[in-house]
Amino acid sequence: MSEEIQGPLKFFTPTPDDPRLKILAKKLKEEKFYLSDEFRDYDSIWKIIKYYFFENQNSIWYEIGNFGGLLGFVSIIPGWRGELFFKLWNKKEWKLSTAKAIKNEINNIVKTFDLKRLGLESGDPVSVKMGKMFKFEIEGRQGLGFSWNKRLGTKYLLRYLKKQKRRK
Repeated sequence: MSEEIQGPLKFFTPTPDDPRLKILAKKLKEEKFYLSDEFRDYDSIWKIIKYYFFENQNSIWYEIGNFGGLLGFVSIIPGWRGELFFKLWNKKEWKLSTAKAIKNEINNIVKTFDLKRLGLESGDPVSVKMGKMFKFEIEGRQGLGFSWNKRLGTKYLLRYLKKQKRRK
């Protein structure tokens, strides 16, 4: 992990009363494809927020720009795997410098924690496209695995694998 994050990424370590968490909760409920219907009520959303920010000790969070989005490395198991959380609600924050910073931080986290894989799940075609920009590959599709406003769609399972040296 970078000692000092440059550019559009800043460490995000909220307290339970941080007003930005209310903004996040609203975004998770309202933004298209952010959460599947079964999780889009505030009781479920606050349980998700509580878990990821205050109970899951193996996570690292960054705000993108001036809280225009979040990048999270969650459920990290050093030497093995982790999951990527990526939401960008302020499209003005999507710049070349943002893409480079995210790609750089993915590489830093993988190296620092010796991760063999990072996973990413999404029903959002834009997130899938962005994942591919960061060298994630689709490893599976769950047909009818995501629901948005009672319309069923595909949930994509993506992965980023660390290149392994071949054993002789």
